[in-house]
Amino acid sequence: MRAAAILTLALLLSAGCADCGDDPSGSTNQGSDADLDAAHLDAAGDTSDTSDAHGGGDDTDTRPPLEELRPWEDYSGDGVPNILDNCPYHYNPDQLDSDGDGVGDVCDNCPDVYNPDQAVDPNNPVDDRGIIVGNVCAPEPAGEICFADEITFEALAPNVFITVDESGSMSNNDGTGISRLERARAGLYEVAELTAGDVRYGLGGFSGNCDGSGIEIYLDMGSYTEQEFKDGIDMLEIRGGTPMHAPLKDIREEGRLDDPDDPNDDRRVKVAVLIGDGAPNRCGCTEHSNCRDAVIAEIEALYDDHGIRTFIVGFAFSADVFNSFAEAGRTDAPGPNRYYLADDGETLALALADIAGQLVECRYVLEESPEDEDLLWVAIDGEFLDRSEYSFDASNDELTLSTDACDTLRGLAEDSVGLEIVAGCPCEGDDCQCVPAGGPCTESGDCCFDLPCVDGVCQGPCRPVGISCTANSQCCTNICAISGGATGVCVGG
Repeated sequence: MRAAAILTLALLLSAGCADCGDDPSGSTNQGSDADLDAAHLDAAGDTSDTSDAHGGGDDTDTRPPLEELRPWEDYSGDGVPNILDNCPYHYNPDQLDSDGDGVGDVCDNCPDVYNPDQAVDPNNPVDDRGIIVGNVCAPEPAGEICFADEITFEALAPNVFITVDESGSMSNNDGTGISRLERARAGLYEVAELTAGDVRYGLGGFSGNCDGSGIEIYLDMGSYTEQEFKDGIDMLEIRGGTPMHAPLKDIREEGRLDDPDDPNDDRRVKVAVLIGDGAPNRCGCTEHSNCRDAVIAEIEALYDDHGIRTFIVGFAFSADVFNSFAEAGRTDAPGPNRYYLADDGETLALALADIAGQLVECRYVLEESPEDEDLLWVAIDGEFLDRSEYSFDASNDELTLSTDACDTLRGLAEDSVGLEIVAGCPCEGDDCQCVPAGGPCTESGDCCFDLPCVDGVCQGPCRPVGISCTANSQCCTNICAISGGATGVCVGG
């Protein structure tokens, strides 16, 4: 059953954050590590701390707003002045910032996901540090829905063109009494039974001469029933040599993976599969004296010109040359080799089924580009997926579900909700946390303490006399007096 996918584009409004101005008249309190770890920057949306974090003795949080912190004092006591601290309320002398968003790990509401704005919704869950989880890593849509649009999609089956070696060596029975070609047909029959309807196929065979005169196309790219696919397989026959470069060139030049009658043709995954039992030959008409190089050149051209990967199946044959073909095709197989080794019909069927399994994905092109690709939530039948179950390619607005999620979607009943995609918008203006020194920015108003935004980075100022330092270059006077340790003080010159 092809499950309908419902796309809901939702504008999310974040909780407010602190003003990012610089007022030097603020508090000079210093909190203990334990107290500071219990509190969290108001700008990140945590208003749950009602303890007296700094020893005032009442039931309210006496931590001053960010705009009231004195820039060159060190509220957290970690040796980093407020104006340069990526977590000014938290003790973090190492200033560790794993996701590179300018916010230190100890106070980052999504420490593993880039989110310099730290936008949150008050209804988001609280993590094990007592911090409200940021919108970009919240397990369910965060914020208000501003508008919704519903569009129905259908999961797209991939296009797979299989080309089979029909050279004389495929008549060998290897002591089994059954020729390699007959075993290849048996494996392809099983693939037809397993994947008909889920994969769109084209089928060809090759033998004969260097110029490609021995290429036969048995099935043009399209959707086939199990029996139609088997009828095409029955047309394979033993005919001649192994000009392996020729069918690959034909696939590329003749567009064998394209279907001009398919309205979704440009959205489908497309791959080539080459099945052979020996090293290539008859490449004298190419510019390559080595037939292996001629095949590699065609495989690479398929990828470079059209983005088409090539899977290699070595039927009754194992050699380093096939590994080099698979490497050129940007494909890999489970096991010790990059190509699939098939000795009989059963292993060939397993190889092709594995290839098909890698390609049968649920892929959707969104009709409207999300403003922030991290603000995407996906639900199947009302249950939101873990973010590892889907990915988004912003270059073409394509959402891809994992194989397990796709299987779940395909197995839904007719009256199920299907797929729901919720897209949120990033915060704007005062709804965003200001960015500390060294963090990413688009304009100076993004930066805390009125720091300038230069070349996309909030620029920290030089340190005045009396402020701690570790190098001369940090000081406005270019003199950092260090005596007996790693840290010194900026002094006048």
